[in-house]
Amino acid sequence: RSCRCNSSPERTVLELKEEAEEKLGVNIKRIIGQNHELLDENKTLAAADVVPGNMLTAVIAASEAENEEGLPETEAEPLDEAQGLKDPRSFIDFLTSADIRLVRLEFLLELHQDGLAMPRRQEAETMCTKNGATALVTLEEYQRLLVNDNTGHISIRAGPKHQLVTVHFRSLSHMWESMQHPDPWRYQLGVAAELYQNLQDVVWVFVDFISLYQYKRNDSQDSSFRKALDRMHMLYSHEMVQVDILEDLTPEKMKVDGTLFVYDPTEDAMKWVPITSLKLNPLPHALRGWCQAEKEWARLRMMLTAMGIPTPPEIFRQRMGQMKFTHRDDAEQVFQLQAKVFQEKISGTTHLHLERLSAQDLEALHEALPYYQKLQFVVVNGIRLHGRDAVALVQSGAHDVQMESCQLQDEDAILIAEALVKDKTDRLRVLSLTGNGISEKGRSALHQVMEQRPDLKISM
Repeated sequence: RSCRCNSSPERTVLELKEEAEEKLGVNIKRIIGQNHELLDENKTLAAADVVPGNMLTAVIAASEAENEEGLPETEAEPLDEAQGLKDPRSFIDFLTSADIRLVRLEFLLELHQDGLAMPRRQEAETMCTKNGATALVTLEEYQRLLVNDNTGHISIRAGPKHQLVTVHFRSLSHMWESMQHPDPWRYQLGVAAELYQNLQDVVWVFVDFISLYQYKRNDSQDSSFRKALDRMHMLYSHEMVQVDILEDLTPEKMKVDGTLFVYDPTEDAMKWVPITSLKLNPLPHALRGWCQAEKEWARLRMMLTAMGIPTPPEIFRQRMGQMKFTHRDDAEQVFQLQAKVFQEKISGTTHLHLERLSAQDLEALHEALPYYQKLQFVVVNGIRLHGRDAVALVQSGAHDVQMESCQLQDEDAILIAEALVKDKTDRLRVLSLTGNGISEKGRSALHQVMEQRPDLKISM
């Protein structure tokens, strides 16, 4: 169950856990932090980097005979596509099988410091960092990664003492400002370097131009590229990856003359050419098909603050109607990937945590909710909801729905009460409506529901 932490930073995680157990009347197995980390019960909240207002998740222990819904336990299902977007090993396997080479953060920072442009994958394979490490992460390093089954964190032994160090995965979503090179004036590299310069531990970054083979590719390189393209959404929607979206083109004042080392199809060779000879693409971020697709996929990662709803394929196709793609075939490829992402996310989602949704997101929520088949918890905080929205949530099939501080009024509460006595809400066991504008009139309607449904607990 997700809830906001309002405890003093001096308290320990264990004290917070025990207090929550007493209030909820359940046995909590562990507390998960805002960034998916397992919190050490011996630490104070301050030491565990938990501050008032953080959203924490309590993993509730089920009884031996029943799960959290009070329903009989079923056999664990094998890993499917939806679990694949959460399972760390599936992400590592994808990187390995598609021969995707992530970039060491230190290499990106050194490129920026030295005033150099990003190299293609083909050239980056022969390059090194200043301390002698390969610019690209090797396949052998992927094989040495260690997964913590309790937290899902990925680590590797590094340094002279072979200490265990956490590996952080980032994906850089950015525009291609020319057909031959994504960043002719090195502006986007500079923005990324500023964004990443203070990161700690081991950081490996996906940058498409450096991580994937570029034109012109031989047969083996093209096969690798196609494998990556077939599951490109993994690099933006997998739970292991934090996505950084760059939405700005190079400012005009920074577009100075210069040369770039790019592939020249007329000579079938890499050569230095003037930037002025490149085929530039001035389209803004909002009109670029791949950029908008990557942004959509990134929104689907669990526990993002802006927390997006998976857009049903039909709506996604309509929204993308005015987008521009470099290659005509790319549009259909993106539509197919979006349909795959939608099915993967929907089919395995048990928790929805929604904050700061736009009106467009709420409409997408109405369209998407009927597709969810395994929902258990829905948490909505601080979003202006109307009766129609609230009814859709209580009819979602979840057994625990929290709609707190959503400005719900008496008329909304009455609509909720009417919905709660219908079959579509028979799985619902816990409904929290605290922090809303529901007065005695609305409370009365909800109390009558609890008299009819002793299996349902409503807090207001």
